[in-house]
Amino acid sequence: MNVLDHRRGQTRLRAAIPLIAFSSGRAVEGITFEVSRQGAGLELRRAVDDAVVHRVLLFRSDGRSTTLKVRVAWQRRIQGGAEIGVHFENPSVEQLRTLRDLALWDVVPERGRLILRLHGELSLHTDFGALAGLVADTAAIDFGDIDRVDAGGVLQWVDFVAGLPSGIDLRLRDVPPRLLAAIRASTCASRCIVDSARSAQDVPRVIKYRCGGGA
Repeated sequence: MNVLDHRRGQTRLRAAIPLIAFSSGRAVEGITFEVSRQGAGLELRRAVDDAVVHRVLLFRSDGRSTTLKVRVAWQRRIQGGAEIGVHFENPSVEQLRTLRDLALWDVVPERGRLILRLHGELSLHTDFGALAGLVADTAAIDFGDIDRVDAGGVLQWVDFVAGLPSGIDLRLRDVPPRLLAAIRASTCASRCIVDSARSAQDVPRVIKYRCGGGA
C-alpha cells in the first residue's frame, strides 16, 4: 500500500531517513521509505496508536534534524514491526525544506575528509540548491545510495554543475550508469572527476534500517 494512494498528483520520493517516533510516552526507532510534502511512509519497530497525533524526529548523522507532528492514515504489521502511513499536521515551509534536504543528502567524515553522500532518487523534482554551498568543502560526492536516476534527474544534475562558480571541480564516486553517460556527453564533463562508477548490474549501496534489527 502506498502512503498516499488516495491522493493523486502528489510528488512522492523514495527516501530512507532515520527517525524516532514519540508515541504514548515511548520512543520508537524507525526509518522512512517514502516522503512527500503531505506525509510519509514509515517503518517502525512496533505499531502505534491510530487515534492520537504523534511527534516524529527525522535526522541525519551530521546533526541536521526536524520534528513533525503526524497523524496515522494506515498501518500494517510486518515481521519485526509495522509499516505506517502518516499525514503531516500543519508543517511549516522551513520544516518541509529541511525534510527535502534530509531525504537527499548528508555529510560524513571519512579518513579525515568530509564526504557528501546522496540518497534515494534523482528526478526532475530533486533540488540540489543546498549543495552549492557544500561542494567546495567536501572531498567527494558519493552516489552509492542512489537507487534511481531518471531523465529529469540527469537534467537537474547537469544544470546544477553548470551553475557552480568557476574553479570548483567535483570528485564523484559510485556514479550510476545513466548519470555517468550524461556527464561524459555534457559540457560539465571537464568539471567532474569520476573516481568510480557502477555498472548496470551493480546494486545500489542502500544502508537501510530493518525492524528485525539487521542492516
